Amino acid sequence: MKRSLRWFVFFNLVALTIVLLLINRWNAHTTVRQQMNERIQINMLDGLERCAPLIDQTLEFNLCAHKKMKVDIYGDEIQFYQRCLGPTGVADNTSPEFCHAADLELKKQKPQSALENANSQVHVLKIAGNTWHVASFKSPLREEKIALDASRVEELIQEIWDLRDRNLLYAIPTILLTLVVLGLWASQVMLSPIEKLSQSLLKLSAANLNEPVKIVVKYKELDSFVQVYEALCVRLAESFQKARRFSADAAHELRTPLTILRGNAEQLISDLPSGSDYQIRMRKMADEIERLIDMSEKLLLLSRTEVNLNSLKKDHFHVSDFLTNLAEDSLHFHPNLVVRESIEPGIVWQCDQGLAQQLIHNLYTNAVKYNQPAGWIAFKLTQHANQLVLSIENSTLYVADDFAQRAFDRFYRGDTARNRDVDGMGLGLSICQEIASLHGGVLSLEVKPLPSVIFTLTAPLKAEESKSLSVKL
Repeated sequence: MKRSLRWFVFFNLVALTIVLLLINRWNAHTTVRQQMNERIQINMLDGLERCAPLIDQTLEFNLCAHKKMKVDIYGDEIQFYQRCLGPTGVADNTSPEFCHAADLELKKQKPQSALENANSQVHVLKIAGNTWHVASFKSPLREEKIALDASRVEELIQEIWDLRDRNLLYAIPTILLTLVVLGLWASQVMLSPIEKLSQSLLKLSAANLNEPVKIVVKYKELDSFVQVYEALCVRLAESFQKARRFSADAAHELRTPLTILRGNAEQLISDLPSGSDYQIRMRKMADEIERLIDMSEKLLLLSRTEVNLNSLKKDHFHVSDFLTNLAEDSLHFHPNLVVRESIEPGIVWQCDQGLAQQLIHNLYTNAVKYNQPAGWIAFKLTQHANQLVLSIENSTLYVADDFAQRAFDRFYRGDTARNRDVDGMGLGLSICQEIASLHGGVLSLEVKPLPSVIFTLTAPLKAEESKSLSVKL
């Protein structure tokens, strides 16, 4: 089972977006921790330099340092500062041992950044088994230090992420909906030009290949694809034109020599003794020549039907009257067949009258030739909206297994016809299908278990004008 390209694009786009969000979240965890540590160290160093004279006054120092901060989110950490006044002096809630250990560790360090100099330094130190951010400032009279436990920074980071995660729970439905809409929109944008081009391909037929195909592309990536498509249409038109010309020329060239052969054969038949073997053999040869003439005429008719719709001789064809007369004639010419009819009166078809009569007559002839010795034919004609629906059904003795699939193939004949018990060449139904298609109609068949075969023609009553294809991509 083939996968859907639309859903493939959609799910991959959603998966890629989720992966990018996870990568961004991991990167944010890493960079935010580093940035917060750097920001706190900068604030500690800046506050110490500006507020050093007030370091021995807890409230005043905290107010001074808080005013100097550019971001209030770090302000609460000031109350957890450990303040050391020189090598021995300590502020409230700070032990002399801590200050002494911090002083010893600082002596082992060197300036680490451009923010630091010989008088101002900030370091991350291990003191009494814990990690501390320690900033020091030397004035002409003394040296002050402040320290902040790194665990406090981690707690602040965790609080921020907890807050973000709580908000994320409320945002998840919006994010998922956005992903779905974005994925569907992206897949639609990517596949819409291809779908429109495929729709234009479905409109192509042998009748409109010569018409200009106007394709307006919005994206330069599709230019080469459109050029290939237009070149394909040109090649197909040329191939169909050559095939039609060959069929027409071959059929036309065969008519003259075949007519001469038929005339000579008829002359020989009349010259030979009546009932002789030679006359019988010549009669069989004349029959074969007649079959070849009939075949060439039908091939010529096929080549003529494969033309543009504008070349048809459109006229008002009274289908109801023609079918009624055909049913009445069938009663006289084929009295062994039971004729049933259901013909809606007054139906007029705008079409090429000659081709339409050829279509109906071929279906009728086919129903007579392949019928039972005492069978039946049913004619039905109705009108639905602006369409006519014509069906001709007949009983039959036998239907080949591949008849439903190959009935409209050229030169195809069922098993009962291959041994020539029934005259024919297998071109009649192909001609019918070509004529129906040329008028915008559809000819279909159905094999019923009686057995019987029903051919149904559905076609618009009013002929549509041929228009050039225009596709916007």
